[in-house]
Amino acid sequence: MRLSVNDGCDFQSKSEKATDALLALLIEHHDYSVPYQRVTKAEVIEIKAKTEGPIPVEIGILPIPKPTLTIDAIKRVVCLHFGIAHNELMSPRRDAKLARVRQIAMYLAKEFTSKGYPTIGYFFERDHTSVMHGVKKIARQVAMKDPEVINDVEYLREVLAA
Repeated sequence: MRLSVNDGCDFQSKSEKATDALLALLIEHHDYSVPYQRVTKAEVIEIKAKTEGPIPVEIGILPIPKPTLTIDAIKRVVCLHFGIAHNELMSPRRDAKLARVRQIAMYLAKEFTSKGYPTIGYFFERDHTSVMHGVKKIARQVAMKDPEVINDVEYLREVLAA
């Protein structure tokens, strides 16, 4: 069902009335079982300025953006994949197996979040230079087609992207 709020009203001169009518229709026909956010009146006016003809109700209801992935969530997924405890990942131990797992987690945190090296370092209790080294090392191994690293990184990318 497509609804329009134009009803013969001139949008420029009666924008407030038309916007109120659109918002009333959105509230009346809104499916509350789906998480949605309401569009402000200014956004409706902006949409109308860009649109020819009536505004369909679907334009007035926008889905809430998908939540972004957190560094803690990435660390949990990496720990589960490699079968290690979170305490081990965060420990000061530097043996090769743990360092590689930690570097993969840092690499994925840099790839999947917009956080900088200092912030990622804070979440891993490491200095930003350690994060830079770890991210570059895993990126280099991926570029050199190290099969073990590529398999782990690709699998974790798929899990995190889902």
